[in-house]
Amino acid sequence: MVRSLVCICLLFFASCGQRDFPDYSGSTEQQREEQQSGIYFGELIPLNKALTGPIEGHTKIWIQGIQFYTKVILKRGIARLRHEQYIHAGSECPNAAQDLNSDGIISISEVMRSSGKRLIPLDRILKTQKDGLGWFPTTSKNGSYVYSRSTAVFHLLEDLRSPDSSSHDHLGKLGEGEGLDLHRRTLILYANVDNILLPVACAEIRESFDF
Repeated sequence: MVRSLVCICLLFFASCGQRDFPDYSGSTEQQREEQQSGIYFGELIPLNKALTGPIEGHTKIWIQGIQFYTKVILKRGIARLRHEQYIHAGSECPNAAQDLNSDGIISISEVMRSSGKRLIPLDRILKTQKDGLGWFPTTSKNGSYVYSRSTAVFHLLEDLRSPDSSSHDHLGKLGEGEGLDLHRRTLILYANVDNILLPVACAEIRESFDF
């Protein structure tokens, strides 16, 4: 009887582990070649601070084997606002020099010039650019949130290397032979401030050796 109970408990914990950590052992040889590892980190700095206040936070991304994990922690943001989050193709956050019309506001178009097109929406579904765009995190009454999602690297790359179906959505694709190259990307957060979708924070993503 005791042995049976032990076996049942072991099976239960094993099945829980499979749900928490998806098994991609059935992936193809080409997908296994995509395997890599690394930890990437970026500190959020406020953009348009006069309108948003002193936003704080950071992003951390892990790649283990073929699994891609990402977390964004936002603090001291604007309360109860939906925040769109995108990993951009460029390596540098915009600054006052990108305010080309000198109106004191860094707009979306000015962000695109400095930080490139949006590559990866950090939304409900990471594996494709467009399937999860209906949901992004919303700040609490204290102006904070914690976002965490994961997917398989080969799903990300498959979508990012597919043809670009629209040239008007600010979503870009990887160039031929280009990888994720997270060590030279930026994360930019947007929020609807006074009925205008504004870039509110940016982090330059760099490789971290904090294992």
